[in-house]
Amino acid sequence: MKKIIILILIVVSVTSHGQGIRWEASGNSYLRVADNQLVRHTLPANTQTTIVSKADLTPAGVNGSIVIRNYAFSEDQTKLLIYTNTKQVWRLDTRGDYWVLDLTTKKLQQ
Repeated sequence: MKKIIILILIVVSVTSHGQGIRWEASGNSYLRVADNQLVRHTLPANTQTTIVSKADLTPAGVNGSIVIRNYAFSEDQTKLLIYTNTKQVWRLDTRGDYWVLDLTTKKLQQ
């Protein structure tokens, strides 16, 4: 059993580098942007829970959702800062728009 868990952790850590996987502080789950939704994968069963859906990322009066390029949680985990609409300056995506999603009220504002 211990060898299987170690193997899973190695495979996940090797494949996660290019897929934007972020481990949560508990170490029992990780977050991943999939199909423009933020999804939590809880181990060892790999249970998937959508934390932020496309509907949550759709501003009022707009047909489409904003695209997550990068994100960061507030310290208390109640707000999500979303970096989107990026523009490349020289070699890096250093320009873009920032949105804040209140995870308790689902209010999205730029």
